[in-house]
Amino acid sequence: MLAKDKKKVDPWGLPSALDPDIHLYYYPKDINVENFSSFAEKKHQKTKLYDQIINLFFNSILDPDQMENMGDTKFLNFSDKTDQEKWCQNPPFTAVKNYIVSRETVSTNNQNLNDESTSVQPTTLMLHVHKVMNNGYGLATTENSEQLVNTLKAGDRVWFYVVPFTLKNEIVYAQVVENNWGYSVCDLKSVETKAENRIDAPCKYFGKCSGCQLQMITYKDQLEFKQKSVEFSFKHENSNFINSEIVVNEVIGSPKQFGYRTKLTPHFDLFKWMPREQTSIGFNYINRREVLDIEECIIGTPHVNSGLTETRKITKNNFDTFKRGATLLIRQTESLNETFVLKPKDMVTETVSTISTLNIDEQIYNKQMQLLDDLKSEKGFTGDLDTVSYKFQFQASSFFQNNNSVLPKLVHYVRYQIGLANKYRLETKFPEIKYLVDAYCGAGLFAIGCSSDFEKVVGIEISKESISNAKNNSLGIKNCEFYQGDASNIFEKVKQTDGSINFSPNQTAVIIDPPRKGSNPQFLNQLVEYAPAVIVYVACGVPAQARDINYLVRNGSVVLNPTETKNAENKPLYKISSIQPFDLFPQTFHVENVVTLIRIN
Repeated sequence: MLAKDKKKVDPWGLPSALDPDIHLYYYPKDINVENFSSFAEKKHQKTKLYDQIINLFFNSILDPDQMENMGDTKFLNFSDKTDQEKWCQNPPFTAVKNYIVSRETVSTNNQNLNDESTSVQPTTLMLHVHKVMNNGYGLATTENSEQLVNTLKAGDRVWFYVVPFTLKNEIVYAQVVENNWGYSVCDLKSVETKAENRIDAPCKYFGKCSGCQLQMITYKDQLEFKQKSVEFSFKHENSNFINSEIVVNEVIGSPKQFGYRTKLTPHFDLFKWMPREQTSIGFNYINRREVLDIEECIIGTPHVNSGLTETRKITKNNFDTFKRGATLLIRQTESLNETFVLKPKDMVTETVSTISTLNIDEQIYNKQMQLLDDLKSEKGFTGDLDTVSYKFQFQASSFFQNNNSVLPKLVHYVRYQIGLANKYRLETKFPEIKYLVDAYCGAGLFAIGCSSDFEKVVGIEISKESISNAKNNSLGIKNCEFYQGDASNIFEKVKQTDGSINFSPNQTAVIIDPPRKGSNPQFLNQLVEYAPAVIVYVACGVPAQARDINYLVRNGSVVLNPTETKNAENKPLYKISSIQPFDLFPQTFHVENVVTLIRIN
């Protein structure tokens, strides 16, 4: 799914090599792009971009020793540009891609449909799966591993296939649905030879629905997959990220692997030629924009599924009020008289509990994290733990984490990391960390959840609505304040000289939790210019997080080997003290990741 829309430009000025919702791979290296329009129009630049993507496929499949034996072999070696374009634009197999519901799939007997669909059939192939990529898709070829290496050594071309719901070393039958430059996207039809770690998925929609990608492996395997996924994201961005001093910790799992999502957004499409009673309400089929009718989502909470039943009934009775289609909203709430809401502007209440008093003794911390694991588990909380609960209210359409079973551990971990940073800073003769800035603060989750550890806390958010929610949520917490920030000068509020708020950077911790697309150079420059004592970067988009931190490495703000660094320019320098993934999204390829950066000067 190569990006073709010239308007889809990320904040770094580079077009995404592949659709951002697919995350096959990320931004190619060494591409000189003045602007997206000129880049898209220059075929030699475009060719270079796709060459790198395909070569990255090769690099991912081959073992390091095989790579060394192949010397300087160029994996994608076309004789001339004409041959290259001909091969890439005329793939070897037929693909039929249905982005919307075809009339043929609705009814073959209804004479009023006037079916105009073609009879072209996509190619079905037997494929060998060589690895599972970060997005949960298997990367496959028609050749097995030995044949593939021999083909590459001979300098011959290889066509690749990405197939969902597959595992390494499996032999599968797949149907081509879309051809791209050097690879095809496929639907999985059957598994001929199963991997040893494949299990039966519990959801009846799995294999068709695009919502979950990993139900065919155990939860333990899912956590290992996500740890490797985070490692890959950082290594791909900078090969020096992961070393003897910097490692990716084991993923902290969710107390609930199913029934955890507190928000669902099913949708539907209406067509003039389609009988209303045949309209599906649910989520997209894998690989195409056709809605799969879903009556229950097993990763949703029981209350959210009750809301799904209700909103399906209401919507079907009111299809005439919609012109095309719509995205629906169901959100769990802890309000007195409700368990779910269905309107975007309805207010939602969620409770998050955490440890009352922070203790940075490692053994005590580990014990507390184990007890927090039971706080919202199916068994219920039975441990002896002194906790405090915070209620958060926000509009149903606003951002708030969708897995509240793991939030107590996430908040406690962030507090612990800042506590360890404070200990390090005190041991190296720096002043105590007394203040907290929560950028991208939303409804105030981290600002309020960490407030007991600081003299004063400031939350900053560009959204006026979120700031209003955060202020209401912090009523009664005297050391918390929230301000609507200006993107051009986000830290202005915390370095005022009139005495109202004047946080010394040497005594300040900053938490950032940006959207999935990550931050941008403007904000990151402001952040290191402010130069806080510790930065905790929370991210649901790990590739973007790795990109952002590598930007700080390239501009000299983050050092990967602190012992060899000399601060000749007297600029603020940070080291990576921890990379800790959290599984907020069981059964999917998504993972939350927390990176702690401690200032070392």
